[in-house]
Amino acid sequence: MFINGNRDNKKINPEKAQKDAGTANIILEGILRQLGRVSQSSREVSWQKARENYREILTSLAPTYQAKKGSVAYQINDLNLDAFTGGDEHILISVDDTSDSSEEIPYTSRIYKITHSECFGCKVLFDPEDTELSGKHFHAQGNYDPWLYLKRWQLLNSISSYTTRFEAIIAPEQPNWPPRICISQPYIPGEPPSQTIITEAFMKFNFHPVSLGAYYSHERDILLTDAFPRNVRIWQGAPVPFDAIAINPNAEMKTWLHARI
Repeated sequence: MFINGNRDNKKINPEKAQKDAGTANIILEGILRQLGRVSQSSREVSWQKARENYREILTSLAPTYQAKKGSVAYQINDLNLDAFTGGDEHILISVDDTSDSSEEIPYTSRIYKITHSECFGCKVLFDPEDTELSGKHFHAQGNYDPWLYLKRWQLLNSISSYTTRFEAIIAPEQPNWPPRICISQPYIPGEPPSQTIITEAFMKFNFHPVSLGAYYSHERDILLTDAFPRNVRIWQGAPVPFDAIAINPNAEMKTWLHARI
């Protein structure tokens, strides 16, 4: 599924894959630019003030990025989402959809993921000493910054022909809470692979194992964490990190990472 690794496969059109991922990222980049300044300033204030900052900016952006009438996201906006199941990061809704199906992967449905108002997915907590002695130096932690959340999907789109699509900013869970974000992804068939198989697949694309469930590409300067069997699929030998966390590591992380590869 990595674009750079599929150029010799005649079943795949890399130009189309790049175009689709590029279009999705243009939308994400537009929102990220508008969220960036708020995100940066909110890292230096109390969580209460940061929460209010995120509420204000997402509320102001909501009219521009609201769901189109008749779209799935538009219908989701009117649902009682308490009736749907999900995980700590998202509420999940599956919809029959073959529009992205191809010879490469016969998609049959699309998964719509809706954040919680109080938590936009997960961020990465760096523990260079592995204080829990778990073999993990990068831990998933609740994230309140919508910029970090959308940056995650932009980075994943940049390395893969598997594209996460931004759908809309939708109504908050409760009045005066931050609005939620809705994204969608094609459903990938298959069983969760073993961690060994995941590692072997990532290494083919120069993503080196640096910790349990974490892989770093020096060329791309992208760190993938939480890349465990529940969040990755293997298709035709290539990894599809559909729910891994992607970041550009900071200076402290880079020093540590470069010593590991």
